[in-house]
Amino acid sequence: MVGEEERKQFSFFEDDLYTEDLLSLHDMELNKWKKFYNQNCAIFKLLNKRNEVWQKLQELEKAAAAPDRYKNRGGKLLKEEKERNVLTKQIPKLEEQIRELAYNYALEHNGRPFTIHGEPLETVLDRSTENRENDRKLKLSARKQQRDKTVTPGRSLMPLTPRNRSNALGGSTCKRKIITPSMSATKRSKYLQVPSGGNVDEGDVS
Repeated sequence: MVGEEERKQFSFFEDDLYTEDLLSLHDMELNKWKKFYNQNCAIFKLLNKRNEVWQKLQELEKAAAAPDRYKNRGGKLLKEEKERNVLTKQIPKLEEQIRELAYNYALEHNGRPFTIHGEPLETVLDRSTENRENDRKLKLSARKQQRDKTVTPGRSLMPLTPRNRSNALGGSTCKRKIITPSMSATKRSKYLQVPSGGNVDEGDVS
């Protein structure tokens, strides 16, 4: 986790004139970083834990987006969903602890931030979170576009109810009037009228 600038501060890093003095200088530099690690081991342990959780979460999200995920049986999908929810909640808690320790480090070192490969630790965490959020949005957008392509243009998405099915087939929803011998002459005459004003011969009605 040593940055390029910190390496340059050790001017003997790339010295190829191997002597006892050079070996002693390297030992001193190594001991300096061992001391640095021991003094800040809490930060490093939390970072390792956070990276492990982060990697596991990415694997679960990748599995959740796989096309064949619904072929899994035995409650595997439910188990992965629960695990993903747990990990998602763990990351902010771990990062909060890391940021607090990094803040205390800066206070103890005259405002000098704790760095990872030469970058302030908080910057590294913020960029990681931002990249994950952008990646999530891209995946959601891609899935939405894929769903839109599967819809046939011009086809109605309204479910066919008996009324809709009848209309779609060009039929009528009007109820048919049934004429029985027991009807009065007035009612029978009313039902036998046609739109043109003429009457239907009763002999044509069975």
